[in-house]
Amino acid sequence: MMRLLLVSAIFFINTFLSFADSDVADMTFCKFGPKFKLYESTETRTKLWDKKDKCTGTVKIQGVYWSCVKPADVEEKVQEYKTKLKSQALIECQKHCERRGSNCIGELSITGGCGLKTDRDEALTMGQKMGCRKDCPGQSFAYCSLYDAAFRTEDADRISKQIPNCRCKIKR
Repeated sequence: MMRLLLVSAIFFINTFLSFADSDVADMTFCKFGPKFKLYESTETRTKLWDKKDKCTGTVKIQGVYWSCVKPADVEEKVQEYKTKLKSQALIECQKHCERRGSNCIGELSITGGCGLKTDRDEALTMGQKMGCRKDCPGQSFAYCSLYDAAFRTEDADRISKQIPNCRCKIKR
């Protein structure tokens, strides 16, 4: 029991630190997210590039959303999280690109499902590993992230091998 509490505490601390710039209000022992973190922001020189063009380029937006739910609710929650992550990631992409310059717009490109997710069969096992407590709505770990990365850490090495999902370009 003590080991499970320690593993849970480490998981939540790692998750919190990985997404430290996020609002803590959405983090509990039963739910986390949606939270976003940006990786590998790049600027690309184009034919029109000059020192004032800081817009053109890419960034990787990782989004995470999970909660402890009943086994029957896992697939529905994962789909809900995927939809919310994609719509909010578009907003994050646009905000990031707008910060690069006044004529800069962002385009999000996310195809398919979650980069990493739990299905109904593995969600109960993951709930035990991740520490879904008895006071949560359920003990199955419903999880979706935009990039395929580890459950317990931000895993920048795995994210670095995947293509950027946000492209910034000058509005024409």
